[in-house]
Amino acid sequence: MQLFRQNRARQNRVSKHRGRHWSKHRGQAYIEYIIGAGIMAAALFTPIPSAVIPEAQGMSAVEYLIDAFKRNHQGYIWAMSAPSP
Repeated sequence: MQLFRQNRARQNRVSKHRGRHWSKHRGQAYIEYIIGAGIMAAALFTPIPSAVIPEAQGMSAVEYLIDAFKRNHQGYIWAMSAPSP
């Protein structure tokens, strides 16, 4: 029983120390996620230089992706409506 009390006392000392240390960093991950999400949004809506993708012609990555989906869907519609031999 005495061994149990010693271990419990040691755990309390460790947890109190850990609590003081971690309280300084509380909320840090939230800030990092907000900054990361902001950078990703800026990168997705910034126009792509024509030197990187010539057919983009100043479109953003989101616009280019939507245009690619539209082209793919138009090709699918054409293939489905073409008469079969």
